[in-house]
Amino acid sequence: PSFWLIMVCQIVAATTVYTMVQWIPTYITAFRHVPFRSMSGWITAGYSLATILTLGIGYIADRTMQRSLTAACACLLFVVFIVSGSLLLSPFGSAFALSALISVPSAAAALNGALLYALVRPEAIARATGIYVGIANIASAIGPALFGVLVNATGGRFAVGFLILALLGIVGAGCYFALYQLSSLSAETLAGRREPPA
Repeated sequence: PSFWLIMVCQIVAATTVYTMVQWIPTYITAFRHVPFRSMSGWITAGYSLATILTLGIGYIADRTMQRSLTAACACLLFVVFIVSGSLLLSPFGSAFALSALISVPSAAAALNGALLYALVRPEAIARATGIYVGIANIASAIGPALFGVLVNATGGRFAVGFLILALLGIVGAGCYFALYQLSSLSAETLAGRREPPA
């Protein structure tokens, strides 16, 4: 069960990253009417912050040793900020905030590897990594295509596409909470086995 949950989490992370990288520039220039020259500066600044935030999320996850719980909380924050960042901020604020939000699926993808090491048998880790990353990369191709279909179907409006990304964040958070529960049960089971008989 842990492996399949990690694979779903990786599909969510890869789909979100690829969709955002492909569609943020179009959203900023075509819908928010930011000139290309200005957009590149704001997106670069957002990507720079995303790098720092990705490292920060990883640091928190390692410091607390609650990797799945950290990823779940990051996904929930993503849900809040993807909607508000795309709909409520100024065009330049949206460019910066949306590109910075790439930190969440990037950090989640990194945490998936750490979770795999903790929750999958050691002799299956390399095989499992190839399978979950490969399947996630193939499945993630639907994200940018679906986003484009939704934008076209709604007459060039991007709100539905961003809501789909928010729903993906909710799915990711749910899977990470399930992984947290599974890891807690595993820890309790191991603790029970180590206790000396009464």
